[in-house]
Amino acid sequence: MDTYDSYFCSCNEGYTVLNAPYTCGAVTCDRNMADVVFILDSSTSVRASNPADGSYDNWQLLLEFVAQVVERLAVGIDSVRVGLVEYSDTATGVFNMNHYYDRTDLRTQILATPYLGGGRNTSGGIKVVHNAQYTYSCGDRDDVDNIAILITDGKSNVDVQNTIPEAISARADNIKLYTIGISNEIEVSELSEISSIPQRLNENYFLTHNYRTLSQLVNTIAQIPCTQTGPICTEGKADLVFIVDSSGSIRDTNPSDGGYDNWQLILKFMQNFVRNIPVASDQFRIGLIKYSDTAQNVFYLNRYNNRNDVINAIAALDYEGYNTNTADAISKMYNEQFTSTNGDRSDARNIAIVITDGESTINQGSTIPNAEEARRRGIQMFSVGITDQAKEQELRQISSQPQELNKNYYMSADFVSLNEILETIVGEACSSTGSSGNVFCKQTAEAGLVCFCREDTCTSRPINGTVCINQNECYSDNGGCQHVCQDLEGSYTCSCFNGYRLSADQRTCIDINECIELIPCRQGESCINTLGGYTCLSSMNAAAAVAAALEEEDLSGLAVGFAGMTVPGVIIGALLGVVATALLVIVVTLILRAVRGKQTNIDKTRRDSTDSTSTASSEQTSTQPTSKRERRDSLLDDGVENFGFDLGYKLGNV
Repeated sequence: MDTYDSYFCSCNEGYTVLNAPYTCGAVTCDRNMADVVFILDSSTSVRASNPADGSYDNWQLLLEFVAQVVERLAVGIDSVRVGLVEYSDTATGVFNMNHYYDRTDLRTQILATPYLGGGRNTSGGIKVVHNAQYTYSCGDRDDVDNIAILITDGKSNVDVQNTIPEAISARADNIKLYTIGISNEIEVSELSEISSIPQRLNENYFLTHNYRTLSQLVNTIAQIPCTQTGPICTEGKADLVFIVDSSGSIRDTNPSDGGYDNWQLILKFMQNFVRNIPVASDQFRIGLIKYSDTAQNVFYLNRYNNRNDVINAIAALDYEGYNTNTADAISKMYNEQFTSTNGDRSDARNIAIVITDGESTINQGSTIPNAEEARRRGIQMFSVGITDQAKEQELRQISSQPQELNKNYYMSADFVSLNEILETIVGEACSSTGSSGNVFCKQTAEAGLVCFCREDTCTSRPINGTVCINQNECYSDNGGCQHVCQDLEGSYTCSCFNGYRLSADQRTCIDINECIELIPCRQGESCINTLGGYTCLSSMNAAAAVAAALEEEDLSGLAVGFAGMTVPGVIIGALLGVVATALLVIVVTLILRAVRGKQTNIDKTRRDSTDSTSTASSEQTSTQPTSKRERRDSLLDDGVENFGFDLGYKLGNV
């Protein structure tokens, strides 16, 4: 797509552009420092998909990919150091970051890495990197970024329950995790959750179809260690207000050993934020509100004009305790902070960042309406939730559009992990001002957010990718499919579970009535359709039992009528499923009891008129049913019992 001073690339529907990191030409790997460790999946599945003709080997393609990435890094003892870990059933270090400081030596050692085979213990690979590689004795440096790049072709299947916890633990120790998934066997949610914030496709985790297409990612992955040092945001103009929760729950979860103070960790997070933006009267101005039962303005936007003064003022902030009145704090922000009297500028973007560890507890019904009012006034709203006590729905509704996790609202597992989201939220806040160093970005209908480097007054260079890769539509909301979503190259398709078919919208599923379409039951059986299936019922013994019971009565029409009922006809209409069938059993039983009750009264009258010899006769027949009446009663009992058992057994199977 051509622009007045540059161009950018977009992709056809079903594909997404493979973006490069948003950095400009002034930053080069030759002047960069990083401690990089590759974590390679060496499980059986890697070579299981090798071609039968032996034309290539997936394991060697994987090693060649790592070697090509390393060749593009500024490898050296004082610049980029490289380590390698591989894993299958267990994980092991291949070499540490202080073993080789030359690209040629590293290439030789990478290509000689042995293949293991076995299970896929992803958690073990992350654990070895965290606990063994990133140590002083293995070459880790305190003042250098730790970057781990995990490459796998499937979901973890060994020690699965620890995969995400190990990743969270590593990230909490400032290890930046990037993940690459190969093949359609990848579980994208796991790949995303392992990666660092903001956990975005083509930014923190990457997908490729097979080992042969892995090479398309070489330049992109090689750019990851080439990050700019110093402040994240070097240019920009905005009026920014922190709104910080100072309620009792913050210190309630302090560790019992006093190892750290949650309130101090929040203050440190805000201080680190300020260190990464340009603070001045003509750039970023900072205001601060704290709240518990009520909200207080700590300082206004025109109080401080340099970074150090703001940092010192934040450090002196007292802790309150008590409840959480987020609504009052948001109202105070747009009514009192963003005013010209208190430093708000008409030509600067207004940004507010709400930091809380829980849901509003006071004036809760006004929290979201107040946030909506702030957005209506043009204030860009970000929200940060800490611990699982923070309610994601409230955080999302407070934030500005598009209200996406790790873009407009953020969630930190605990206070210790707050700094993990720092780089992302600073970057988002900075880009919302329209500028970040030599970079400027804009939203486009064709490719979403695209960014450019300013090279001179009339020329800008695009820093977005030029390669289109398949977009996995199934990852988001199951592709809109009700049952099964299958990703395809440049597209996807929905399918249904057995017993269902796709409806006209090709997404939702409707039940198949097998009784009508398949006629699956044998002759003499009745078919009952169920959701996703059906059941066959044999002819009901109860009908014969009722006919026998009515044999002596002048109700032959009823007997014939009942015996003539068929499940496909009258009864299937009455059943309306399993519940109606059970009700039918009850009705039949009640009819039989009514008939027997009537006959009992007649018999009683007859017995009263007979002589006393009937007693002996009744004793004789009590052990052996010989009379027509008793034979009929026995038949009734057997019929009802058999019908109930037969129907109950089949319904139980359903």
